[in-house]
Amino acid sequence: TSEARCRSMVQIHQPCVVGDNLWLWRADHWLSDQYLVYNHENFCSSGLHVARPAHHVTMYGLFVEHTLSDMTLWQGEDGVTYFYQSELPYDAMDEAAGQTSRVAPFKACGYLVDQAVQRHEAVGVGVYAYFRDHDVTVPAAIKVPDHDGVRIQNALTKYLNGGPKTFVKGKCLLQCEKRYGRIQCIIQKGSRCVGSNTDADKDKPHFASA
Repeated sequence: TSEARCRSMVQIHQPCVVGDNLWLWRADHWLSDQYLVYNHENFCSSGLHVARPAHHVTMYGLFVEHTLSDMTLWQGEDGVTYFYQSELPYDAMDEAAGQTSRVAPFKACGYLVDQAVQRHEAVGVGVYAYFRDHDVTVPAAIKVPDHDGVRIQNALTKYLNGGPKTFVKGKCLLQCEKRYGRIQCIIQKGSRCVGSNTDADKDKPHFASA
């Protein structure tokens, strides 16, 4: 069968749009650990793209998972998100793997607000890391411009799991050693980093606002 590929799952180009309970998920695994996707197959860049003309867009319960560029890209003014969940892709490639496979490595974040945006608010933003295949470092879970009108409240990161991986003999079960991957800070506001590195404690969530 052929891959399913797209640039963005949902694009918004008009103002005053409300989204309620959107789950935008790149299919990077099937029903069990026996059927996994590797090497950036089923390519999708972003789950949600709110374009510049789309002012006053509001999201209630937005879930964007496993895409291969910035999970959510927000360029419109006066956007608001209430509750956001984003899990980074299991098969994300680091620099070495990208060179070997001739595929661009993963260099993205969970929630990106364009640097030109003056007003944006997001409340309850969670970004999680489970890098199954490669030792990927994400500089920041959330990236926003350093403007007074841009506010991120109650954001969190959590290290869920990480490779190297092994399969349990005779079972469709994957076990990981929890050594691969990290998110270096929760929020990057302009050039300022806010919040802890997930390496500080892989068993607990880390919280920040900015």
